[in-house]
Amino acid sequence: ETLEAFYFEGQSLKEMSDRFSSPVGTIKRRLHTARARLKDALCDFQPA
Repeated sequence: ETLEAFYFEGQSLKEMSDRFSSPVGTIKRRLHTARARLKDALCDFQPA
């Protein structure tokens, strides 16, 4: 949900902080973790 809000909805860190009722630092951490998980998932993907 964090990646969607940031990349697809174009929300700023402050807007996301307000939306999710979390500090900006927490939003940054969630984005970092989500990017790392996405990277791992894409690296594991092997085209047929």
